[in-house]
Amino acid sequence: MPARGIPRINPVKDLRSGVRQFIVIDPGGNYVRIGQRIGELTNGLATGGRRGLAHVLETAVILADSHDDPLAATRVLTRVLDRAATDGPEPAELRFRGRVMRADLAVRLGEDELARQLLAGLAGTEPDGVPDELRRTGELREQLGMS
Repeated sequence: MPARGIPRINPVKDLRSGVRQFIVIDPGGNYVRIGQRIGELTNGLATGGRRGLAHVLETAVILADSHDDPLAATRVLTRVLDRAATDGPEPAELRFRGRVMRADLAVRLGEDELARQLLAGLAGTEPDGVPDELRRTGELREQLGMS
């Protein structure tokens, strides 16, 4: 199933609410959330611990997946990723997650050449502890004919 347009499947995400989910958009434009509990269920509201890139990633996921607004997600994410650069104060895992999401958003927006550039820039920067993002980079590379 494609990653853009309708129908499509959005990538798997671990949510702060204690759920791991993905969203399927059917040909009629209906959103179907499929998930499973992975931790203590919460209301998903901030507890004050999220700041910087972690907060922006969460906001971008909501904009792109729940609001179906990848352009707004791109604006929010790009601004912070540009500031974080490659050696900012944010952990390498967060920077990598943000860069993978930015490539994913480029694909959703039909910016395939930009997505290829972003994915090429990820080579050799893969930190430990990001299996979903590593899987997603493989899916995006395959979709873009980079495999």
